[in-house]
Amino acid sequence: MRYRKNGCVVNRARALINKERLADKIAPFGKLIFISVWGAHYYGFPSRDSDLDLRGVYIAPTEKLLGTRGKGATPEEPVFRYNQQEILDVELYEVGHFLRLLSNGNGNIAEFVNSIDLVSSSQDFNSLAKIANEAAMTKKIGNHYLHYAREVLNGSTKEEGVKRDLHAMRAYMTGIMLLEDGRIIGNINTLNKRFGYKIVPLMLQAKQKGERQSAQGYDTQKFGQTIQELDKRLTKAIANSKLPSQPDMNKINSFLVNLRINNLQ
Repeated sequence: MRYRKNGCVVNRARALINKERLADKIAPFGKLIFISVWGAHYYGFPSRDSDLDLRGVYIAPTEKLLGTRGKGATPEEPVFRYNQQEILDVELYEVGHFLRLLSNGNGNIAEFVNSIDLVSSSQDFNSLAKIANEAAMTKKIGNHYLHYAREVLNGSTKEEGVKRDLHAMRAYMTGIMLLEDGRIIGNINTLNKRFGYKIVPLMLQAKQKGERQSAQGYDTQKFGQTIQELDKRLTKAIANSKLPSQPDMNKINSFLVNLRINNLQ
């Protein structure tokens, strides 16, 4: 997979990280493995007023795992969070927690390590991405996308208007791509090169005007028909996919143990 380590959104992310002095805030939690761009910019439908979502992984120092714990994440909540409302939203997961969530079929977690916009990475990133994509990609993640898309459409996630429609459509398409091709692709523009839905550019044009834009400028009846088609295709893909039903926990555990040993502090 080719990562973009430069570009407008990556450079903007780095500038905000420096401005907010995030390196100093992250340091008590552990050593950073990677930070990538997520959210609307990753999905391919940012609005003029979209904030910038950054996600990533760090590895806690040995003292944090084995000794009494000072400032930083605890085993009960091993996540670094930082938010500047409507500007920046950051979440970084301790690597053990990250791999557990991924193994349980969390599609969001799978996307973090597969975002092409890589803001920062250490020498451990490539091996983490490799184990994530080779040992943890399962049908369970396909189920995540199916359930998430349905929740978006029934209002459980409280998304509205074109934002709701794009989130649901993108989730279906990402799930289908994973189950049929074995790859996590989150950008709806890239996905639509395969799916070829003419409604997508119209939806994107509407979304660019704002996060709260209503479902206007495209045929909502056609959208409903497309959703029915995607739901059936994803359901069928889950049943027929060659992806394993369960992750390879032996490989994942071995990787995590070796990673911790190599990062003893």
